[in-house]
Amino acid sequence: MCVKFDDLSEKECQHSGFVKKSEAEKARDNVLTMLNKKRYVIYKNVKVQELLVYWLEREIRCRPDSNANTYLTYKNCIEKHIIPEIGKVKLISLNQSHILKMYKNW
Repeated sequence: MCVKFDDLSEKECQHSGFVKKSEAEKARDNVLTMLNKKRYVIYKNVKVQELLVYWLEREIRCRPDSNANTYLTYKNCIEKHIIPEIGKVKLISLNQSHILKMYKNW
């Protein structure tokens, strides 16, 4: 299956190990349903730290209307507060309790 993202990039995903064709079709239908609901996760090993660093550098720093103070404020908050608390948590595992614990420790 080839998944196309909103930015028109693509990622090929394969699922295997089905004994019967009907099992594979059921799994395919499940994936299609999750894709339509925007609930399908392709990159399952991405950690909070990786996403935040990517976001900070690619989305905030490179934004034409962003100024240096905005970037530095976000960077400070991310490096001093968020990454030490939940940076190693995989996004797929991140839940409300992680966020609440982080705020409690602030």
